[in-house]
Parts: sequence; C-alpha cells; structure tokens
Amino acid sequence: MKNKGRKIATIAMAAAMTGQAAMPVLAIEKTNTNQNTEVKANQSPTVDFRIMATTDLHANIMDHDYYTDTPNQNLGISKIATLIKDAKAEIDKNGNGNDKIDNALLVDNGDTIQGNPLATVYAMNSETKTKPGEKYPAYEALDILEYDAGTLGNHEFNYGLDFLKQITDKSVMKTDIINANVLNTDGTNAFNPYKVVTEEVVDSNGNKKL
Repeated sequence: MKNKGRKIATIAMAAAMTGQAAMPVLAIEKTNTNQNTEVKANQSPTVDFRIMATTDLHANIMDHDYYTDTPNQNLGISKIATLIKDAKAEIDKNGNGNDKIDNALLVDNGDTIQGNPLATVYAMNSETKTKPGEKYPAYEALDILEYDAGTLGNHEFNYGLDFLKQITDKSVMKTDIINANVLNTDGTNAFNPYKVVTEEVVDSNGNKKL
C-alpha cells in the first residue's frame, strides 16, 4: 500500500510539472471510491421500504371535471398513476419493474367510488349501472395500478351495502378491501377484517429477502 501511495504521488508531481494535474486527481478519487464501496459491502444490509397511500379519489379517474365537462390537470387517478410509477421506480433496488419486487406497499384509504357524475352513471343510472359480474370503473383503476389493499370511507355506502358488496366481490375485484367494523345482521364481518401481506424485498446489497 505504501509503494502504491508513492506511485500515485509521483504521478501527481510529474503531471503538475507538465501542467496536467487533472488525471492524477481522478485516479485518487477512484481509489477512494473503491475503498468506500468495500466498506459499504462489509456493512450489514438494510432495506428501504416505501408505503404509499391515496385517499378521497371520489371516482376521479381521468383528468377531467365531469361537472363542467372540461379538462382539469389537478384531477384524476390517471395523474396519480404517474406519481406511483415514479415513486416505485425510485425505491426499486433491482430496477426490474416486471418482477413485482418493488420494496413498496400501495393502499387506498377510501371515499373512492362516489363523487362525480361518472360515478352516478355507473352506480345509479338504471341503464348503465354496474351489473353483477362487471367491474366498477373506480375499483378497476385500483386493480390496474396493483394496489395491495384498500379500505372503506363513508361515501362507499352512498349506493347501499348490497351494491358495495357486489363491486368488491373477489370475482370482479382483485384488490382486497379491508374493513373490521361493518357487520352483517348475523354478526359476521361484511368484509375481510384484515390482510397479512408477505412482501419480498431487495436489500442494499441486492439480495432478495422475504
């Protein structure tokens, strides 16, 4: 190590004499970077994990105000989708968005299905109302964005409990809806009271962990 240090010093001195000091400086910085990398490799690995949540989407799927029938760049799950994608990519340690290992958890806090004329069309209009076996648009958006779970707000009940059960049924909705305080008349839970998520992650050394 001492000989190597003298060699770098000698190169630096020679370069300085010829007016070309940049190359030795870069060589020294590279040596320091290698040392830092070696120290980092010897440290205990850590896991960076991001929890993301949305709330009060109110059936605003597109960047469009359905009351005024005009575009609105401040509305829409379509806009949030870009933020979610970027946030997941930022925390994704292996950079492979296709392997479903993204070191992230995405949940929705409710008040999702009601709030604009589009929701009325798919929940109350007799001709266009979502039928059993069909996907409800706002919840289909959560499925497309691969939410890990969601819960219920007060506005989920605007269209009645029977309709809510219909559009959250696992035959039509992939995302799990969690609720522990809504009961059927027989005292059983109307929805799953909890969900245990087993998440595979990638640590700071690039190793997968469960």
